[in-house]
Amino acid sequence: LTQSNAARGPVGGLASGGISLGATLFDFGRLDGLAQAAGARADAEAASYRRTVSFALADVEREADRFAQAEREADASRAAAASARDQTDLARARYTSGLSSFLAVVLAQRARADAEIALAGAEGRRTDAAIALAAALGLGQNE
Repeated sequence: LTQSNAARGPVGGLASGGISLGATLFDFGRLDGLAQAAGARADAEAASYRRTVSFALADVEREADRFAQAEREADASRAAAASARDQTDLARARYTSGLSSFLAVVLAQRARADAEIALAGAEGRRTDAAIALAAALGLGQNE
């Protein structure tokens, strides 16, 4: 045996191997801890993603309902405006045939103007709802 081998002796080689083995066991514990931490981060990110998707879907549903309501309102306003136009035409015809006063024509024209203003407002709200729905769906975003 050489001096260096004699100094280490048969147990010295095992002792250094034992240290290496112990370090490896501690590394497994560290690696297991890192894997658990990574798993916990992944779980937290997945939960955050599910929450974000849930909020986005709720937003889309809310905006779709708002758009449907605005569409119904615009349809009703279109029908009311058409009826007011018909009433104005009827009042004018009755006036020219001498069956009613000019005041009836003026009142019908005023009701028609009010219906047209209401229609314009309903169309504006419908457009706003359509834009909000498109935004909730992610349309029109430049990425």
